[in-house]
Amino acid sequence: MRGLRKTKADSALPQGMAYRNPFDAVPLVAPGVSIRAGGEAGSAFLRAELDTPDTRRGRFLRRLHMQRAAHIKLDPQGTVFWRLIDGRRDLGEIACAIARELGLAEKDAREATIRFTRDLMLRNYIMLKISPPPEALPAGVATPRPHP
Repeated sequence: MRGLRKTKADSALPQGMAYRNPFDAVPLVAPGVSIRAGGEAGSAFLRAELDTPDTRRGRFLRRLHMQRAAHIKLDPQGTVFWRLIDGRRDLGEIACAIARELGLAEKDAREATIRFTRDLMLRNYIMLKISPPPEALPAGVATPRPHP
């Protein structure tokens, strides 16, 4: 059966749908995530509540209000990225704002945006809202945009 194997590219999207620009996605803060200022100038700490298992120990911890949580420290660039997540701006707009605020080249700001997005998504601190591609919508329906 040589040459008949499916590749990841073949099975990644349903038939008829095209890849979209990843910078069109809108990041959202995941439920249970909070932020507090860090000790150093420009840094911050993120805290995400973790599910407590439904075991005897887990029920005991919930009764004592001792929830498990994960923490991550953001550097000044990460703090700017986090501050720009508002549920309306897409990753492209966030990258442009990071370039302006931090004086970075646009290429460096886009790379930093992708890196922060990937790292925070892997740790369940953010989610991405992705609008469907125009060809997936019924005829006559405009592509929804989260921007006013």
